[in-house]
Amino acid sequence: MAEVNARPFAGIWSGTGTISGSGDGETINLEETDYEEGEVVNIGTNSVEIILDLYGAGSGPEATIKYKDGNSYANCIADAWNVYSGGFVSTGYVQIRVEY
Repeated sequence: MAEVNARPFAGIWSGTGTISGSGDGETINLEETDYEEGEVVNIGTNSVEIILDLYGAGSGPEATIKYKDGNSYANCIADAWNVYSGGFVSTGYVQIRVEY
């Protein structure tokens, strides 16, 4: 699977979890009630699929993935968090959140 845009977690994601490692070994570590949110990304109108543990197996309970979507940056920020349960078609701007 080729990645179109590979971005690190460190310096881009924020929240109450911790980020460790680098490159393909970079991980988000969450304790109970922790979360991390990514930046808002303009991906255009496209299908979105979120894959956990692409480069390795996580441990512990599976994280809850949420997303916001909008046709502008402001509308994406204003959107409520949607629980991710499978692919979706973005209207242009997407933000991702992982929580435990």
